[in-house]
Amino acid sequence: MEHGTSVISEGIELIPEGTVTTPKGFVAGAAKVGVRTDWDKLDVGLVHSGAPCVAAGVYTRNALKGASLLVSMEHLARGSAQAIVANAGCANCSVGERGIEDAIKMAQLTGAKFGIDPHEVVVASTGVIGTFLPMGRISRGIEEIRVSREGGMDFARAIMTTDTKPKHVAVRGNGWSMGGVVKGVGMIHPNMATMLCFVTTDAAVTQLFLAHALKDAVDDSFNMIDIDSDTSPDDTVVVMANGLAGGGPIDEGHADEKSFRAALRLVCTDLAKQMVADAEGATKVIEARVEEAATHEDARKAAREIVMSLGVKTAVYRQRCI
Repeated sequence: MEHGTSVISEGIELIPEGTVTTPKGFVAGAAKVGVRTDWDKLDVGLVHSGAPCVAAGVYTRNALKGASLLVSMEHLARGSAQAIVANAGCANCSVGERGIEDAIKMAQLTGAKFGIDPHEVVVASTGVIGTFLPMGRISRGIEEIRVSREGGMDFARAIMTTDTKPKHVAVRGNGWSMGGVVKGVGMIHPNMATMLCFVTTDAAVTQLFLAHALKDAVDDSFNMIDIDSDTSPDDTVVVMANGLAGGGPIDEGHADEKSFRAALRLVCTDLAKQMVADAEGATKVIEARVEEAATHEDARKAAREIVMSLGVKTAVYRQRCI
């Protein structure tokens, strides 16, 4: 398993082969239902927590948003979630009211499967824009999926589109753990990318702290990468915390605040670097490091100008010995 070069700090330990089912209480699974008929792969996946979770999300800034994302934004506004249903192959975007109806149906089917309120289900879709979800096949897939602690890798594969490999990471903190998966290799640009990212943790945290920590982590990871200067309508990062590790709840000023923030930042940064390394057509990875900037925002602006520059990308590409 390859990871980015994120620095392990604040007492955080990398868990080899970890994924979204590494934290206590989380299970996952996937099925191959033929969302797109031109590929043969897992394309519908589920994640479920046996206990209710506080949750937070960060979303695309694209004015055009997919139907599944709009439904998830409404659900996550409650600050809680207990399951995720995701499909690859169809973005469920630009298809009118039917897109909303299909996303709601996916949430209802998943809620019924796990015996939870459908509003506690995050719905995510990625793939081709402007086509309808094949709800008959997706419905059967949701019913057929068998979730388990070993299903995290299948879920990571089920959200892939043109990715060449599943992208996942997990870390251990002070008695709690955190795992994440991501997909995305094209339409990658600061302010998120064509990406879906799901992070789980068994740490006990307050919802407001979780939301702030996620935004900070995303700002310095997914919001700093660039491949082709395009954005998409379905970009989503969601984190769910079920508290089954006990202790806490972690909040501002808690003894574990710094280590939790460090873990979330590390997971997001590692997954972001995995995305860049697997980007469509990529042969090089460029990392810009800015020193002695007057402010953090100045450093961000300078780094983004460098990584978005077509001239810099061309120059690095032409240096084939690098």
